[in-house]
Amino acid sequence: MIYLDNNNKVYSLFDINEFTQLHSKVFTIAPSVCDYNLNNLINTLEPQSFFNKSNIQDSINIDNYSLYLAYDNNIYIEFIKQDDEYANDTLW
Repeated sequence: MIYLDNNNKVYSLFDINEFTQLHSKVFTIAPSVCDYNLNNLINTLEPQSFFNKSNIQDSINIDNYSLYLAYDNNIYIEFIKQDDEYANDTLW
């Protein structure tokens, strides 16, 4: 699922001024804190029905999330749901 962060809440969430600072900032905090903050952020955003990946200027992958900076300076957040490798349908 793709979400549009057109108000650049990601910048205030990580206390940065530009997208290029995001990479260094993310790796200085705990992964669980980053995951929690991004999850709370996407809960406030509307999902996008269309996303043109040819419009990407820069991107960063953080665990189950991919953040994209578009040429129009909007930030798109993609949540990548991963299947639980230990889940199964039956007990036997």
